[in-house]
Amino acid sequence: MTTDLMTCPSCHATIPLQEARFCPYCGKMFKISTSIGKQVVVYFVSLFIPPFGFWYVWKYIRQGDRKSKVIGIVAAILTVISIVISIWLWDKSVAALNQAMNASLGGFGLY
Repeated sequence: MTTDLMTCPSCHATIPLQEARFCPYCGKMFKISTSIGKQVVVYFVSLFIPPFGFWYVWKYIRQGDRKSKVIGIVAAILTVISIVISIWLWDKSVAALNQAMNASLGGFGLY
């Protein structure tokens, strides 16, 4: 079984691809993958699990390249939109539940 290897651009050490988040010899951080599949996951989490989207925002905004920063900004926008919509829906559902409770209690002469 062969292991894929890569070379660190900073110290030129050979390291396995599984450990390719940073160089174990010089500590150089490597760029995070920005493939289309990874972007879909980031945007899905940001939209449907809003608080966790901020983790991706932090992770991608810190990267040096423009594409990663754009992914982080889009994730931030989607996360904020999702939180605002969630709060709005929560408020509407509580108001509807409150109205239904008041109507049913009014039938018993309790309200």
